[in-house]
Amino acid sequence: MADKFILLIPCAGSSVRFGGNIPKQYVTIAGKTILEHTLNVFIPLEQIHSILLVSTINDPYINSYKNLSDKISIKKVGGKTRAETVLNGLNSLNCSDDDWILVHDAARCCIKSEIIKKMIDELMFDEVGGILAVGATDTIKKVDNGIITGTLKRGNIYLAQTPQMFRYGILKKSLNNKQLTEFTDEASAVEKLGYLVKIVQSNTANIKVTYPIDLLFAEVLLSNKH
Repeated sequence: MADKFILLIPCAGSSVRFGGNIPKQYVTIAGKTILEHTLNVFIPLEQIHSILLVSTINDPYINSYKNLSDKISIKKVGGKTRAETVLNGLNSLNCSDDDWILVHDAARCCIKSEIIKKMIDELMFDEVGGILAVGATDTIKKVDNGIITGTLKRGNIYLAQTPQMFRYGILKKSLNNKQLTEFTDEASAVEKLGYLVKIVQSNTANIKVTYPIDLLFAEVLLSNKH
């Protein structure tokens, strides 16, 4: 039986940096919510077997997204951290260890299907998995208490994006291994166990809406997608 590709989107964050009265994934932009824009990229992909949205237990918005596709299921098992939310989502799935989990930020609504297909094609025969990333173009400074302490060689610096795609068994084992508050992305947990994580070249259009000003950039990108 062929390995399944399952998309997991953590939707339990509080959007502290974004501010506002509702979590940023439910903010409307270009006629749809950020989360709906994101889902509309993944739903048509034949490679994606199913989509799991992981929210908090008292999320008042999430239930309506089930109507977008038969692929979508919802689990209200979100944790205090991203890693805990992802792990709780993994624990709710019925998967084999070799199945693929693609963890994607709900707020990366400008991703294009071509990039997702490229990622799947490049990683599908790998034993571990990898992440989308883009090489740094700015000069990168190390800073301590507001003072520059060094300049990094940007040729070796990549900015991590999502999806981050790993075998189910490896990702679950990695997130169970350490303090969950330690990890800001799935790759960090996998790296800690000594696995080799690959990079799939992405582009700067795959932005994450983090601050209100990012809505302006996202609206331009979404307008040019169609």
